[in-house]
Amino acid sequence: MTAHFNTLYEVAWQFMIYAFIGWIWETALVSFREKKFVNRGFLRGPIIPIYGFGAVAIMTSMKPIASMLIWAPLSNVLISMIYIGIIATALEYLTSLAMEVLFKTRWWDYTTHRFNIKGRISLHVSIFWGIGGFCLWRFVNQPVMWLYDILSFEGVTIIFVSFYALTLIDTVWTVIELINLRGVVIRIHSASEEAIGQLIERVEQFTENLDALTDNISDNIEEYKDDLSNRLEIAKRAMKRNALHVKYEGLLLLTDLVDEVRSKGKNWASDQDRALIKVSDQFKKVRKHLRFFKHYPNARSKHFKSKD
Repeated sequence: MTAHFNTLYEVAWQFMIYAFIGWIWETALVSFREKKFVNRGFLRGPIIPIYGFGAVAIMTSMKPIASMLIWAPLSNVLISMIYIGIIATALEYLTSLAMEVLFKTRWWDYTTHRFNIKGRISLHVSIFWGIGGFCLWRFVNQPVMWLYDILSFEGVTIIFVSFYALTLIDTVWTVIELINLRGVVIRIHSASEEAIGQLIERVEQFTENLDALTDNISDNIEEYKDDLSNRLEIAKRAMKRNALHVKYEGLLLLTDLVDEVRSKGKNWASDQDRALIKVSDQFKKVRKHLRFFKHYPNARSKHFKSKD
């Protein structure tokens, strides 16, 4: 086997192993946090490709500088961690950006974390990547490659053909799902904004009718009217905000609201009913992609700026 071919096999082995290790890590972590089993595999198989790509990038880029590092000084360890953290963070940022551009989706969001950049990366996560990546490179990669070395060429080939054939099929299937989901997300935002806008009109009409009603009633109801008007204004703003900035989980929960409004809105104009029907129809399509919502409970659809 030529050196070039052997290197290619080593990279393929590292990607496979670390993508699987990443799936185990994230699934265990998120399941513990959510207090229920959450399969974090973006694909159907038990792998998370970004961990595979990240590990390959780390192992490959560390080879040229490994000989220059003396492990006794603490400074060299820190330099290695910082270097690895930068590589992993850059990959995380680019992946988040690419997926949001392609699929109108942000599968992780660090906007609530301190020291984040556009919610795509954050300082404490980058520190974790640096420490974790260093541990993988320094302590885990050696036994991983030892396992590779003891396998026969034929055995490794069979494993690779099986793994990468299934992964290719899985990837194509998932990309088709995401393309369909992208269209649904765009339509659902458009339809929900239209429907919420009409609901807000109803709220405003109710407020106007309340003003007219209180003109004919004693002044002691004025305080009640002001309180109710304030509540309606808060509700109106909340409806706008929820229509514009919504988690996928929230999109699913809105289904019940839409169905309830439709069932109670028999006296509404036909165009208003049609708007709600459009939202309801899109929600039904969203339900076909429940596995994405379950795997990534904090995923957000594209952020639209509020008009408030």
